[in-house]
Amino acid sequence: MNTNLKKISLAATLALIVFGFTLIQPKPKVPLDGRTYIVELYQDGKEKKYEDDDLKFTNGKFKSVLFMDWGFANAVYNCTAIDTTSANKIYTFDCETKPNDKNQIMIWSGTINGDDIEGTAELQKNGKTSKSFTFEGALKQKPGSQKKTTTPTK
Repeated sequence: MNTNLKKISLAATLALIVFGFTLIQPKPKVPLDGRTYIVELYQDGKEKKYEDDDLKFTNGKFKSVLFMDWGFANAVYNCTAIDTTSANKIYTFDCETKPNDKNQIMIWSGTINGDDIEGTAELQKNGKTSKSFTFEGALKQKPGSQKKTTTPTK
């Protein structure tokens, strides 16, 4: 084999090895991943609770179980650490869904303080909000956990 062919072969082999390692590198874990919160949802301007919902954070995506029925799929969420040094770690999050078949989107934002969550959700179409919600709740505990989940009342 001539020298140039050996160099090209070696370079191609090294490129494949480097590319292979980048494929198997784990994704950076977002701090909220693996958590599910049980929340009470209230529509703005109404006293009575609108509905209960499960808010799930998985693999960098946010999902509202309730609003999946409205045609909203998982959405990539942003997470900002506010305080990670105290016992109750504090994060904020936000996300915007892709449009459903009615060309509506949901815009979510909230604050997580320890095991508690609160925030807002807006249903929008063409940049105009048609419904606004507030939510509050707590982390869903895994089976066998000692801590009980309580949902605050409004």
